[in-house]
Amino acid sequence: MDTFHRLAAPLIALVFIASSSAEAFAAPPININCSYFDTQKQAQKELDKDKSDPHDLDRDGDGIACECPGPWKWC
Repeated sequence: MDTFHRLAAPLIALVFIASSSAEAFAAPPININCSYFDTQKQAQKELDKDKSDPHDLDRDGDGIACECPGPWKWC
């Protein structure tokens, strides 16, 4: 076996392990909710990015994020 083949296998294994480990330690997604924002306008901007509302910012489904009355700092 030549030098290339002796070095290639361990390098491939190292790359595989490094890429697998990075995925295992990735940070979890931020739990965004109405309390996360300083203003209703900021919350609305986030809702407008994704109308499927994965963060449940529009609980009544009317297209307006984090409405008052509510326990938010801006209400």
